[in-house]
Amino acid sequence: MRQAYKLLDTNIDRWLSTVKSENELLQNGEYSKIVAAAKAFVRNEQIANAVKVTAETYCGNITPDKGHAVSKKAFNEWAKHAGLRSGESLGELNTELVGILTWGDCLIVLDRTPYAPAGTISARVKLIDPLCVQTPPKYRNKGLVSGMKVILGVVFDVNDIEIGYFVLKAGLDGSKDEHYQYIPCYDDKTGRFVSALVCRPGSRFPGQARGFPMLLAALFSINAIDKLSEFTVREANVKSMLGIVVTTDSVNAPPALGVGDEVFKLNPEPKEGEEGKTNEDKPKVNISQLESGDVPVLPPNTDIKTINNGGNLDISSGIKEQLKLVAAGMGIPYHILLKDFTGINFSAGKLEIDALFRLFDLWNYGPIMRVFSEIYKWVVIEWWLLRGVIPVPAMWENDWIGPGAPDPDPLKSAHAESVRLSTGTVARSSLAGKRGDDYEQTLQQIKDDGEAEKRTLGRSFAIGWAAEKSATIGSSKDDVEEDE
Repeated sequence: MRQAYKLLDTNIDRWLSTVKSENELLQNGEYSKIVAAAKAFVRNEQIANAVKVTAETYCGNITPDKGHAVSKKAFNEWAKHAGLRSGESLGELNTELVGILTWGDCLIVLDRTPYAPAGTISARVKLIDPLCVQTPPKYRNKGLVSGMKVILGVVFDVNDIEIGYFVLKAGLDGSKDEHYQYIPCYDDKTGRFVSALVCRPGSRFPGQARGFPMLLAALFSINAIDKLSEFTVREANVKSMLGIVVTTDSVNAPPALGVGDEVFKLNPEPKEGEEGKTNEDKPKVNISQLESGDVPVLPPNTDIKTINNGGNLDISSGIKEQLKLVAAGMGIPYHILLKDFTGINFSAGKLEIDALFRLFDLWNYGPIMRVFSEIYKWVVIEWWLLRGVIPVPAMWENDWIGPGAPDPDPLKSAHAESVRLSTGTVARSSLAGKRGDDYEQTLQQIKDDGEAEKRTLGRSFAIGWAAEKSATIGSSKDDVEEDE
């Protein structure tokens, strides 16, 4: 971990001097070092890993919604084993993608498996480490070469449009052009989607080829937290020790009692060249070198005084302040990052959860939805073609819904939803989507439940709708005021 700190300290000043040209940093190779440092922080630092886990937990997985019913069913079945390497589900890949976006960008490839059974969808998804997307020697620090310009592994055409990527093959050092594989964004012959580089929203400036890590703004604060933690351990060790001062008026006292490089034992053997000296001429004990079980013999008139290692550097307050800076630098509410909601009321908790989901909605309904829509489209097209049907756009067009936000007080939220429904300011499908549910599936489930109740019980229970009149929150005397 210290190597990562050293790497960061060595290169960050150089990075600051090159930001005047967005791609100068990338061409100088500093970007890879920054991403590698961020990746090392995620692997080794608790706070950095907490950011990754928070994103994976709350960003969740998006699922297709309001599309062709048969196509959705086929896609959902394929999604159970969508991974190319080990058959991971699309949900697992989505979680892995979100985790990667906290420390870099990620290349998503829609490949094909040669092991798919006949008559089944062969398309599979593969995620490629951002550090593997590199520029071959032929294109480094150059302009257009053979009609292509390559910046940090991203290929642009003569119109400065992103058309593909170079990926370093496993087990090779990248010193030769043949060590790299070119992966286009779309297949030249069929127009099929092949790959896309997913960058966190807001991680790139205009004209920048790659996105900077989410952790970049907080690396210095994380470094400070690590140093403060070291000081905390040192302080605890010092306080656990008992300081001793020995004073004596005896003329027979050993010189520099408790100090010195030699270990003086009781009646030691004479050293070479000291055969003429007697044991009486030597110090009897060195207190600084006492071992467990030793019983020292001290001269007369010796006094032992202890030193209480008191005081408090209040390092915990410094760590807390640095954690707040980390949370603010990445836009993640402080209490959610630490998973500690003690001392906050309903309104504050609601605002923090809302802020977090607004951030992750930019991820879900931005780059992730854009790439997953392409995957959905070509998986559905392949499924229909396998059945001898030429699909039309209506068969692959769909919307996506993300996970619902956790609710600190479901009763208050339900009352607010009831008011909005009764006033016609929100649609029922919007409320279902906000919870991460497919409204059509919800209605179908209600219908199925009613039929099952009628078959079993001879009656079905009424579906509850919003009341025509709803009291305003806070108008009742029974309402409990929020805790401050």
